[in-house]
This record gives sequence, structure tokens and C-alpha cells, in this order.
Amino acid sequence: MSLGGMIAQLIAIRRPERVAALTLIAASPHGPGDRDLPPMAENVQSYFAGAGGMYWSNDASVVDFLVRGTRVISGSARPFDEAAAHDFVIREMGRASNYASRGNHALISADRWREQLGEIRVPTLVIHGSDDPVLPYGHGVALAREIPGATLLAREGMGHELHPADWDTIVRAILRHTA
Repeated sequence: MSLGGMIAQLIAIRRPERVAALTLIAASPHGPGDRDLPPMAENVQSYFAGAGGMYWSNDASVVDFLVRGTRVISGSARPFDEAAAHDFVIREMGRASNYASRGNHALISADRWREQLGEIRVPTLVIHGSDDPVLPYGHGVALAREIPGATLLAREGMGHELHPADWDTIVRAILRHTA
């Protein structure tokens, strides 16, 4: 999902013998500055800009910031469940040794691979929400168009998230895709 989907594209291009199938959820063809790709929503950009001023060693502040972020990237299909988001963030932080290191997304921006998507020759399923404010829906459409034979599963109202209410549909689609 997201950055993981972008890394998966790079592996499929650079090491195709290691990839049997791709499932790209809320990902992008990574064409920075490409005018045909819709930009990240302004409220998401503002939220991410606030990460630089975070005091990452204050757990309560981090939890508040991350729950707020979960709300910002959520879609319109489901009501936002703040308690569930809070519980998820707490569990996620418990697994992390350095939570501030999660801001590593900029590291991938050095490479551009969009023009190589046509080289991907494995079955590819693209799952993208119509309300994704981080990587708007056009990113998923571009992936499905530019990877030969790719299938697009659009999720109406889904944001940049894997909402539990969508899990059954997404899991079934992935199982069909990889069968």
C-alpha cells in the first residue's frame, strides 16, 4: 500500500524474476510534477508539513498528531472512528523502535520510473479509493492504464486507508488475483 506499492513497482521493473503478481493499493506511478496526476489535497500537505515541528519523544503529542492524520487521509464512505484510530495508533507505536523514522517517504523521490511501467509483465491489480486525498484517484487510473493488462478495482469513497469495512472486498479481490 502507498509507498509499499511504489517499492513493489520498482522491484517488478528492476528484478522482474522476483515478482509473480502485483497488488498496488493507494499507490502512484511516481511521476513527480506530471501535470496529468492530481496533486495531494492541501489539507494533507498542511498536515504533513506539521510533522517537522513535532516533538517525537512526547507520546501523547505523537498519538494526537497521528490520529489527526488518520482523519485527514480518510475517505467519505465511512464515518471516522476516532476511538478505533486511537487504538490503532497506540498498537502501531508499540511495535516501532523509532517512530520519527516513519517520515522516510521522500527517500524514494530520487528515482523516476513512470516511463518504465510498460515493462511490467506480471498480473497487476490496482486498488484505489475515489476519495484518496494523498494520492488522488487519478494516480490509480494512471497505474492501471500504463501497466499492461492491469485491472483497476475502484473503491467508492475510500481514502488513503484500508478501512475494516472494505477488507472483505479487498481480500477477495486479492485472492482472485493471486489464485
